[in-house]
Amino acid sequence: MKHLKSKLILIFLILITVTTSCKNNDTKSEDTKTTKTDDSKIKFEIIKGTKDTLQKDNCIIESNFLLPYAKKTDIKKVAYNNLKCNIRGVEELLCGEKNLRYISLPSFKNIKVILVPMDCGDFNYRYFLVTIFQNKVVSKQYVEGEWYEPGDDSYKEVTSFTIDEDYTITITTNAIESGQSSIKENLRFEIFEHGVLKRIN
Repeated sequence: MKHLKSKLILIFLILITVTTSCKNNDTKSEDTKTTKTDDSKIKFEIIKGTKDTLQKDNCIIESNFLLPYAKKTDIKKVAYNNLKCNIRGVEELLCGEKNLRYISLPSFKNIKVILVPMDCGDFNYRYFLVTIFQNKVVSKQYVEGEWYEPGDDSYKEVTSFTIDEDYTITITTNAIESGQSSIKENLRFEIFEHGVLKRIN
């Protein structure tokens, strides 16, 4: 009888030990699951944040053009992209539009370069080359269009530009008077650090 009681007590103790151990393991398992879930959330947030940042940095559509670039813009057929993110400094380039209209030019290193129509004044054919670095307008330069005295077609200035393989931008202005054309101005620019446009001649 003593042996039977001892055996029963021993079995009872073993059962208690096993049950307690299982509960501890379940708790650890739940803790592990919670930690994994938290890690997943953190990883997801990091990935989501990175994606949002990339979208913001790359909101300028990539250019279809290759260098060298020597194309006259046809204002009757041109199709503009619309800016869908915040770029500091675009306000004065909107020309009364809600979103900035632009044509993508080939990027220079990590600097975005676009062509922006400025057709809200006296002339409907007028374009500025704009450099953007870290979501901010850095430089802008008149590069293409026409100028003349309103109501007088005897004198006109026509400006055009080219970009060579080294990304040297050449802006040429021709003066047309009584049907005769002559070069009035020939300017060369390069893009420097952080998108600064500098004249080199």
